[in-house]
Order: sequence, then C-alpha cells, then structure tokens
Amino acid sequence: MDNNNNNDNNNDKLFFKIWRNKFILKNIIYNLKRIIECEKFTKYKEFTIKSLIDFNERDIIRNVYLGIDKDNENECFTNNNNNNNNENNYYYLEILDKGVIPYGVVELSINNNKELINGSIPSTVETLNLMSKFKQEIKVGILPSSISKLKFSEYNIKISKPSILPINLKSIDFGLYYNQEIEKNILPNSLEILKLSNDFNKPLDFNNLPINLKHLIFGDKFNKELLSNNNDNDTNEKLPNLIEFIKFGESFDQEFNILNLKKLKIIIFGSRFNSSIFGLKMCESLETVEFGSSFNQIIDNQLPNSLKNLKFGLKFDKVLLPMLSLPKNLETLEFGLLYNQKFQPNTFPLSLTSLKFGFNYNQTFPKDVLSLNSNLKILHFGYCWNQPFSSSSSSSSSLNILPFESITELKFGKQFYQKIKSNLFRSAVNLKSLDLGDSISQSIAIESLPKSLSSLTIGNTFNEKIESLPVLLKCLQIGSSFNSHSFPINFFPNSLERLSFNKVSLFNNVFKPGCFSIDFSNLVQLDLGQSFNQTLKPNTLPNSLKILNLSTNFNKSLEIGTLPQNLQELTFGLKFNQPILKNHLPLNLKKLIFPNQSKFNQPLTYFKNNQNDNQNNQNNNNNNEENEEKVEKIEENEEENYENILPNGLIELKIGGGLIQNFKYSFKDLDNLETLKFSYVFDKVNFQDIYYNENLKHLEFWCLGQDFILPPNLVTLTVAYNNSSIFDKFKTLPKSLKLIKLFNTKIEKNLIPPTCNLVKFLR
Repeated sequence: MDNNNNNDNNNDKLFFKIWRNKFILKNIIYNLKRIIECEKFTKYKEFTIKSLIDFNERDIIRNVYLGIDKDNENECFTNNNNNNNNENNYYYLEILDKGVIPYGVVELSINNNKELINGSIPSTVETLNLMSKFKQEIKVGILPSSISKLKFSEYNIKISKPSILPINLKSIDFGLYYNQEIEKNILPNSLEILKLSNDFNKPLDFNNLPINLKHLIFGDKFNKELLSNNNDNDTNEKLPNLIEFIKFGESFDQEFNILNLKKLKIIIFGSRFNSSIFGLKMCESLETVEFGSSFNQIIDNQLPNSLKNLKFGLKFDKVLLPMLSLPKNLETLEFGLLYNQKFQPNTFPLSLTSLKFGFNYNQTFPKDVLSLNSNLKILHFGYCWNQPFSSSSSSSSSLNILPFESITELKFGKQFYQKIKSNLFRSAVNLKSLDLGDSISQSIAIESLPKSLSSLTIGNTFNEKIESLPVLLKCLQIGSSFNSHSFPINFFPNSLERLSFNKVSLFNNVFKPGCFSIDFSNLVQLDLGQSFNQTLKPNTLPNSLKILNLSTNFNKSLEIGTLPQNLQELTFGLKFNQPILKNHLPLNLKKLIFPNQSKFNQPLTYFKNNQNDNQNNQNNNNNNEENEEKVEKIEENEEENYENILPNGLIELKIGGGLIQNFKYSFKDLDNLETLKFSYVFDKVNFQDIYYNENLKHLEFWCLGQDFILPPNLVTLTVAYNNSSIFDKFKTLPKSLKLIKLFNTKIEKNLIPPTCNLVKFLR
C-alpha cells in the first residue's frame, strides 16, 4: 500500500515537473515572439510622448525614437528680449517627465527640445542619441551611469562641469556643430572612443583627454597645432599612452611630432595634409599609415619598422631610396594616381605581400627590383603601365622581372598590350586570379595560362579564338569585343561557377548543346551582356544555373526546357517581347525582373476556355441563344477561367514600363509573392480590381493613372512621383504599413497609419 502511495506521489511530482517545464517554455516562447515583433515594429517608428505613453507593449520595448507632435506639442523658442534670467537664452515650455520613457529601454533617440530632468532617462538606457532638435543644457545627474554610448547631432552648448557625462561612458560622438573647448575632467576616464564634431577647431590640451582613450577622430575643420612635451618626466600636453587609432579630417595640415604614442597602431591623414611626419618614427607599435591626396613629402627614415600597411594619396611622387624609405617589415603598399618614379634594387622589403600601383605608373623594372620578393602575392598595375616582362640586361638569357612563383593575384591596366609568350606563366604555379586588362588582343593558348587559375578576366579589345580553359577555372569574365567564335562541345570546365560577358558585349554566337558537359554541375551565374540574341535550345544551359541575366537585345522565343529547372533569379533584357507560356518559367524561380524601359508587353495570365479563332462558325447564326448562355457562364466564373503563367514560388517580381496588360488575375495564385515593383509609367493600366495574395508586403510604383487599391497586409510602400496628387487616389492606407519611402512626393499626415514612420528620400 505504501509502495503504491509512493509511486503515486512520484508520478504526481514527475507530472507537475514536466507540466511546469512545458508551461515555462511556452511562456518563454510567447514572450520572445512579443519582443521580436515589438523590435520589428519600433525599428522605423517615431513616437510622440502621447503615443509612447499609450503604446501597448511598453513593458517590453527596448528601442525608442521620441520625436515631436507638430500639431499638439509646443517647441522651445529663443528668448529675444533683454531678460537674462535664463542662462541659456531659451524658454523651457515643457519637460520630459520621469516615467515617459519606459524602464527597460536600451537604446533611446530624442528628437525634441524637452528639458531633461533627473529620471527623464531610465537607468536601463545604454545608448543615447540626442538628435537635431535637442538644444537643452545638460545638467549634472541627468544622464544615468548606465549610458555607455552617447551621440549628439547639432548640439553646441558647452559641457562645462565635471560629472555631467556618465562615469561609465565609453564612446561619445559630438555630431556636427560642437565647437567648445574641452576642459580638464569633463570627459570621464572610462572613455575609449572620442569623435569630435565636424566644426570643432579649438586648441586641444591633450592632458585633458581621458587616460584610457583608444580612438581619437577629428572633424573636417580641425587644423590646430599638436603640442607635445618630449620630456618623459613631464606628462603635460601628451596624448594618452593607450591610444591606438587617430583619424584627421580634411583640413588638418600641421606637423605630426607627438613622440609618446607607444600604443598607436593606425593613423589616417586627411586630404590637405602635407607636413612633416617626424613623430611617426617614435610610434613603435604603428602598423597602418594612410595619407591623403595632398601629401608629397620625403619619407626617408620617417616610418617605424613596425609598419605593415602603407597607402599614399593622389599627389605623392617622391623617389624611394633602397633600405631607407620603406620599413623592413612592410607587407602592403599602395601608390596614388600620380606616382611614376623608377625603383632601384632593395627598395621594396622582402616582407612585402601586396603591391598596387596607381593610374600614371609606367616604368620598367630593372633586374632584382621585384624578382627576389618571394612573399609577394598580390600585384596590381595601373591604367598606364605597358612594359615588357623581361630584362634585356643579360645578353645570354631573358630574365623575368616578376616573382611569378609566389604571386596569387595579378592585374594589368587598360593600356597593357605586351605580347604574352607561351612560357611566360610557366613558373606561376600559385596564380589564381588574372586580369589581362583591356588592350591585349592576341590569341591565348591554354599552355600560356597556369593550371592553378580560378579567375580570368579578358579585356575589351580581345577578339581571338580561345582554344580551351584551365581545368580549375571558377570565374570567367569576357570583355566587350569578343565575338570570334561559338563554344564547342565540352568547352567550359566543370569547375566554372560564373560566366560573365561585359554589359556592352558584342558577343552573339550560339551556345551549342553540349558546350557545357553532361556532368556540368557548378555553374551558378550567367550574364549575357548586350548583343546576344540567339535561340537557346532546351537543355543547353546546365541545371546547376541559379542566376541568369539575359542580354539587352535578347528577343527569342522560349520553349519548355530552355530555362533550367533550378533557376532562381531571371532578368530579361530591354528588347524581350516574346509570349511566355505556362511551364516556360521554372517552378523554382524566386525572382523575376523586367527592366525599367522593357518592351515586354505580353499577358501574365491566359484564358483556359479560349475558343479557337479558326473554329468553324457556320452554325453561329442558328445558336445565338446557346452562345449567349455560354458567355454568361464564363463571365460568372471569370476568375476560375484565368490561369497564371508565373510560378507559384515567386517571391519578387519587377515589371517594366512597357507592359500594358490586364493585371486583374496576374498575381492571384502567387501565394509566396512578397515584393512587387512597377517601374516607370503605368498610367494606361487599371489597377482597381487586382487580386493580391495576403503575403504581399513590399510594393513600389512610379505613376498610376487609374484607381489603385493597395494590398491589405502591406509593410513597405515606395512611391516615386513628381507631385502629391498620387495620394489623392487613396482614402486610407493599410494599417499594417510600417515604412513609407517617398521620392519627390507629399502625403497628408492624417493618411499615415499610426503604426507607420514616414521616411523621405529626396531625388
């Protein structure tokens, strides 16, 4: 008996344990869903004080953008009389009361001019953005210690007292206009990132910067002398020792002579900087230096040996001296547009892995300038380079000037047209990417290309026969002039993943069945350029293809099997205007695009009960009543008599401006369609009775001439129009709308659903 009771008790405990766990799990899942939906909703939502107080999900909201109610809420205005009782020269008409912002909010953006009081901002806020309309003085105790990130927009009231800024602040951005002196102890020692405003141009006492500062970013107008006391026993006027990153704005052009930046790793100079860099030599941890467009100073013995990355700007054109100009551990080097100096042996350190030249560079390489750099992997020549690959300094042999054994990526410029010998790349066993530039027009033999090649770009003047391709090739890009031959059977290697013809390509040859081998399984994307207009026979394109961009001129009829069944994205060209019948488009198609100025004007639905126009009508006069009954029956079941030619799995559809059809039933069976775009003018189309599926969430259109009913569950609406009358067509907008994008379009405020945040994009 006791055993039975014990068993019953154990079973009860086990039952309630399982029940409690399931109940807890159910509640967790429920609340997670609430939080996710709330975050989606508030992402684009601008609250007023009233709408935030009335918001149903206040208990879980984490992100708040608090704006103003232009109709009901007063603004702060400037005090123009002589009464100076208000030290900030403003009348404060309203305050942001404690409790308006819900406890639990993590990120808060304020874009009104309410006075902040103690408790206005809850202690859960970690990120605070004070937007353009906020112009109030911030007093001690207003900002809670929980704030770690603070960003101003147009603020320019001096922060003059210690403890105004939170003690745990790690990042501050002073926005556009703040131009006040930064006094001692104003910035907390916890601060790691300091971004000064665009207008800031005050003397900066570096002793007033926090000791833990790591990132220092100046605005475009800063151009004050940087002071440094070189005596290590005196800490006055020094940058913090922990600083790792400095970026100067456009105007800065002062000597950089700070000597105690032991931790500095990255420094970026602005476009006008062209002064001495003596101080960089002492930055023993420096790894990256980037100069702006004006810099053109001698750098001999000016850079530390720790430097790994060096980038020059547009005007730099100084001679680099062997073993003196460039640090011995440099790994990447990039020259600007005007550089065009000759190099001597030992100029480039053996550690160099990446070398990129600018537009003007066109010098020969003497023996041993680069050929001994066995670590070089990336080499890019600029537009003008057109020099031979070998040195004629030896009468007995021809010496390669480049370290082909180590290079993995090689790119030539637009004007390179040197002859490529069949044995040139014989030693390039690691070359994976080769761009031959625009001027090479000679025939390329397979033996001249390394077997390791995975990416090949052929320039715009090339129009020679390609015998074959490297067996490991994954990406092939062909220039505009190529049109010399069609591709034979098994021409493309099975490894090929992307084949692209230039957007203005002249290629217009047949893809013969079998040019892609039977077991071809890797090609994912095919771009056919501009001129291609050949019939694509069924089963010519491999089933692995997922993205197909047909050419501008393509206007050939489709057959069943023309398009691979695994195709997911299809873009037609401007001139395509052939009927698309049922099953022409693959069932797996997710994205279909007809471009803006497309000439396509074929129906997207067909009438299942369509009568044959050539049918014998000799009894029509005797069967008028019977015919009228058939017509009435067809009209009564109109929707069932139309069938869509578009695949049901389609997610995104863009319709070009040439399509003038009845769209009434075009989208009715597209249960997965989420995005629909009408491009350019559709003023001849009646949209009033279009059938939409409930999943349509994103709609974009330019111009509508007739009444237009919006889908019921729309989330995003994009309107491009040149006047406000477009919204006169709508009495209401869907309550599901969360985002409206407008291009030169106006909308009445009372038309906007309360859940929606208006976003304007000016064209």
